[in-house]
Amino acid sequence: MAVVGDDWLDLIEREYLRGFVAAGGAAVKFVVGSDDQTAAVERGLLDLSERHQLGHVAIDAERLTENELSDFSRLWHDGCVEAIIEAQDVDRNHSTQV
Repeated sequence: MAVVGDDWLDLIEREYLRGFVAAGGAAVKFVVGSDDQTAAVERGLLDLSERHQLGHVAIDAERLTENELSDFSRLWHDGCVEAIIEAQDVDRNHSTQV
């Protein structure tokens, strides 16, 4: 399904954040587009995560290995988990609250 920018952000908020994720669900979504498009979506996702009091981690495919990209389980466990841990450490180290 191809959805563009703001329409995709509206869909994510309506279909996932307001109900599914708020009720304890989890989802992984991938965004593909030009640098400008992905930057705009990333800013929108950051805004949504703050609005819904959720953590936000952006993972750039360029930092992942070919093996992580070709095998979703490896991508999740090796690439995403590492990025989430790094983001939490950065947040914790730059926050006035722990």
